Amino acid sequence: MLIRPIDPAWQGWIQTVSLVGAVLGIVIAFLKYFSEQRQNRQQRERALEQSQLELRWKQAEAAKKLLDEMLTDTRAVAAMKMLDWNDLEFEVKPGLKLTIWEHEYVKALRTSNLKFTDKEAYIRDCFDSLFYFMAMIEHYAHSELVRLEDVAFPLDYYMKIINKNRAVFDKFLLHYGLKRTTRMMQRLDRYRDEALISQSTQRDGDQSNPLVEGAGIMPAGDKLDVGKEDKPCSI
Repeated sequence: MLIRPIDPAWQGWIQTVSLVGAVLGIVIAFLKYFSEQRQNRQQRERALEQSQLELRWKQAEAAKKLLDEMLTDTRAVAAMKMLDWNDLEFEVKPGLKLTIWEHEYVKALRTSNLKFTDKEAYIRDCFDSLFYFMAMIEHYAHSELVRLEDVAFPLDYYMKIINKNRAVFDKFLLHYGLKRTTRMMQRLDRYRDEALISQSTQRDGDQSNPLVEGAGIMPAGDKLDVGKEDKPCSI
């Protein structure tokens, strides 16, 4: 039985259909490949976002734990109260309560003539505790285990008061080699400066807006009452 040759017209049509099918197959394969790549990329992005969210939670939890420890330490809390108030009584030893003033804690943080009264020894113990927690927070912040914005408060508030007698504190920290505490204070200084610059930029932008012009923005810290601005005490 003889097989008739395919009509040239049909042969051309079949070749065209085959070519189109091959091209479509290649296009479909490319589309599938790019679709899978897009899905894989989206999955990686979602995994990265989840990982970053979990890291952020861990940082926030670590920051809260550090602050909780500091704010439940009686000596560190006493040091912060000394900074914040000028007429509070403290139990410097069992059964002995004394009022501590700014010039007294400044004098107690001297680095010479190291014979101290009971009150001065108590003051130094309290600030040692506060400096310890500041050093620990600096260690965690430097290692990026916590974010500065999570631990800045309430320390940034007390830094404004410390800066009134900053030379005394810097001399004390340098004398006893408390480098991490020094770096933490410097970190808080930069944090506050950056916040002031950001608020100043925002205020300039708002004042150019007729809808908010005249409203103004109070710079950070202006509404905080940290007591009468005394001159730095010398030791």
